[in-house]
Amino acid sequence: MRTKPNLPAPSSGLSLDKPRMLVRAAPFFSQFLFFTVLLFLGTAGTFGCFLTAFSFPVSLGFLALTALGGAVLFSLLYLQKKRRPLWTLAGLLLWCGLLLFFYQDAFYGLLRAINEVITAYVEKTGLGLTTIPVARTTPKQLELAYSVFFAFLLSLFQWALGWSLIRQGSILSAFLLSGFFLAIPMVFSILPHRAAIALLLLFWAALLLYRPFLGGPHSIAEEEGRFSLSGSASGARVSSLLLLVSAAFLIVLLSSVFPKTEYERSETVDRVRSGLLNGFDFPSFFQGNNPGGSTSQVSLEFSGDRSYTGKTMLRVNTSKLGSDYLKGFAGSVYDGKSWTLLPEEDAAQLSSLLEGERVQVLPGRLHELLGGYSSSGYAEYSLSVQNVGANPRCVYLPYGLLPGEAPDPEFKDVDDAFTKAGNSVFGLKEYQVQAMTEEAPDSFYSRFFLSVPGAALHESHPELIPDTTGVEGSELESWFPSSPLLELLSEPVSEFSQTFQKYTDFVYSRYTQLPVELYPVLRNYLEEHGLLPEYFDSTQELASAIIGQVQSECAYTLTPGRPPAGRDFVEYFLFENTEGYCVHFATTVTVLLRAAGVPARYAEGYVIPPGYTQEGWIDIPDSNAHAWTELYLTGAGWVPIEATPGQNFSLHESQPELSAVSPSPSPESSMPSSSEESSPSQPASSAPSATSAPDPADPERGSSTPGRNSVEPSALAKTGSSGLLLFLGILSVPFVLFLLLFLQRKIRLSIRRKRCSLRDRNRAALHRYAHIKKLILYGNKFLTHVSGLSEELEELVMKARFSQHMLTSEELGAIADFEKQLENLLEERLFPPLCLYCKYILVLF
Repeated sequence: MRTKPNLPAPSSGLSLDKPRMLVRAAPFFSQFLFFTVLLFLGTAGTFGCFLTAFSFPVSLGFLALTALGGAVLFSLLYLQKKRRPLWTLAGLLLWCGLLLFFYQDAFYGLLRAINEVITAYVEKTGLGLTTIPVARTTPKQLELAYSVFFAFLLSLFQWALGWSLIRQGSILSAFLLSGFFLAIPMVFSILPHRAAIALLLLFWAALLLYRPFLGGPHSIAEEEGRFSLSGSASGARVSSLLLLVSAAFLIVLLSSVFPKTEYERSETVDRVRSGLLNGFDFPSFFQGNNPGGSTSQVSLEFSGDRSYTGKTMLRVNTSKLGSDYLKGFAGSVYDGKSWTLLPEEDAAQLSSLLEGERVQVLPGRLHELLGGYSSSGYAEYSLSVQNVGANPRCVYLPYGLLPGEAPDPEFKDVDDAFTKAGNSVFGLKEYQVQAMTEEAPDSFYSRFFLSVPGAALHESHPELIPDTTGVEGSELESWFPSSPLLELLSEPVSEFSQTFQKYTDFVYSRYTQLPVELYPVLRNYLEEHGLLPEYFDSTQELASAIIGQVQSECAYTLTPGRPPAGRDFVEYFLFENTEGYCVHFATTVTVLLRAAGVPARYAEGYVIPPGYTQEGWIDIPDSNAHAWTELYLTGAGWVPIEATPGQNFSLHESQPELSAVSPSPSPESSMPSSSEESSPSQPASSAPSATSAPDPADPERGSSTPGRNSVEPSALAKTGSSGLLLFLGILSVPFVLFLLLFLQRKIRLSIRRKRCSLRDRNRAALHRYAHIKKLILYGNKFLTHVSGLSEELEELVMKARFSQHMLTSEELGAIADFEKQLENLLEERLFPPLCLYCKYILVLF
């Protein structure tokens, strides 16, 4: 329908009235029904996703009635104009009164909801988060508490959503509000129910379909009258809801044609997803306290209580029968709080002296050059690894790697300690290596003279062979060929021997270092217990004695608590706490060996336990994450030794006594049921369970003992003691909200600048005019009086709207100058809270 412009008296010439939009306003009841349905749909989709993702036991009928009632009330509140502040105040008082009346139930529901979210995060990521201590209650009382809490939260959400859609017409705000609740579970791939996701998608589709009268560009402002303008809530009609039927049909059709069970991500998408979910190489502080997932450092100060979910981390296929260590990280420097890599200057020196040799394949090089291929106990095997749930930037490799012609470009050696993925963004999901096992001699002396070249020299030049009569084992371990012997060797063997000797000197100078204040304490401990090198014939005997002493004084538990801030990790564990798991024992043994002058390192990764004899893929769960000590022997290089109680000390065979893991065809077989709970009593000295699939009939299998720092009987509630993470997370909420407001302001300002800079200066002028009308509207609302456009500017607007001639740059600049004056006026004169509201919520300037 069109309107005729008002015609003035003939004597005054033709005059044009203010432009009006030619869309008739919908009846109030039609608007009311439309926004009631839209608010209810948005609430049902948003909270449906949140509630089903975390499986909250709530009364769905009660929440549905609450959502419907809230949609009705808030639609009426925002659509009616008379006495709106009074009704708003009355509603706020009613809400506060109900909250005071149901305070205990609402607060208890809040705490349990936070615990449920934390528990779900721990199940997915293994983060060392702690839950809030709350009392247990009956299922009915818990359902009531959840329902009451979510009813109050739902009403706040509807208030904000109604204000965004009806009052502000902001599509972006509605997207952010609903998307925030979806992001809470989806950020860690916790999936809501498909029906809830469909409702939310339908709501988002509605926002896009109804954008012309929910928000968007306001061409010419018209405040009252029979006609409404684009971007006004008064244009909403209940008949337009028929579009939702088509959108719902399309969603159902797509779900039927492309069912979830048949969807498969491409390899590229899967790699990107894995990289994003596992994060980049953050310290272990952000990755939880379970070992095996760091490529930079291990923060011991956050090694608190541990828990396992049974999630499959690796799948391996190996031809080796028996256990194996898969190393993902080795710590070189101990500072009392963490294990870190070598300093840059030491790493540079190491790279220079190695002259291209790779320490990661040192045992293989020793065997290749000196061992021949007839040594007793020698065997080669292949190992294939699929990284299912661990950090994809970690590469988990066995000891005894065979040297290849060139390093694999997918691998990147980190100093002489370990190997990580060459792609630092997406990591490496699958790889295969060749390795060996052998009964290697302990010293280079034994290795050399048992070799083919050494035996030949023993016969041809016996005068050059040192007399070992009365020589102690420690002296033989430091022996290397003299210059006359090197001249008789082949060039490859001679060069390797010299490089190996330089590396051994480097190892003794770097991997025996300790904090200055800790060294005398540990040295006294070794002297008191007779654990000095001069009391033993070999390094292995000394290492065995140290391990036995530590295990006799300290007990194994998964709930040792965190060390006090500022305390040395080893000193606190060894002399005060005396309770811990593999990280504590491996760190302590490593540091004690260093105090005795023996090179040692801390290592962590995963263990393939013994007990399976058939070929095929085997699932390695998170409970097989482990830490151990690396001992340096000149005859074998770095070898793993087991420091944790309940494990079998086997220097070269690497066979810890862990529970057997049966081969399984798929990783799904290793996942535990969600109903499993921790055992109320488990011996403190037992090793961590390595069972890939807990027996459903025995829910206590693989569980841990509730320690003094546990907060709930459930195993999933014992998620460590990193309360700092929870505290930081709570503090980050205002920051995230401000960041979202800041980003949406930037986006809306960018869109406005783009529209006001169109090459069509007439259209640009009309966009500026719409913004000016909005500035005047809120200026008169928040201030006493704001003047409108002058007659000259009104004429320019009429020219832009109706004339065939284009405005000049100067004329458009005049309108822009007035717009800028209004923005500056509001920014200067508004009360600071109102100024922030207009700046970041309304985005007036």
